Amino acid sequence: MLFLHACRSRDKGEKAAKLINSKTPSSSLPGSTQLGKAVFLHPLDLSSLESVKSFANVFTSKYEHLNILVNNAGINSGGKSIDNLDLCFQTNFVGHYLLTRLLLPHLLKAKNTFQSKIGGIAD
Repeated sequence: MLFLHACRSRDKGEKAAKLINSKTPSSSLPGSTQLGKAVFLHPLDLSSLESVKSFANVFTSKYEHLNILVNNAGINSGGKSIDNLDLCFQTNFVGHYLLTRLLLPHLLKAKNTFQSKIGGIAD
């Protein structure tokens, strides 16, 4: 199993991947012949649409499918992005949306199926 870790800083991303690999046993998962491994692929800054597109291009040039995508980045600060959008809105919503849309064809090629439902409790 391969875990791709993305962040704005290549140096921090590579250090995080090394840390994850040092703490993770290098044995295969049950039913799998692949070893678990964390890899830093390419810098990804969700506050820049160009950075999101660049990351997606690098990913799609190296991998045929994507099993799971976790969008888990966010900020709580004001100002304008390089694309002249509200920085918080672009980082927390627009960047995630664009990344998901660009990687969606690769998610659809995955052999696994994963459905996420978000809902609330209503009286």
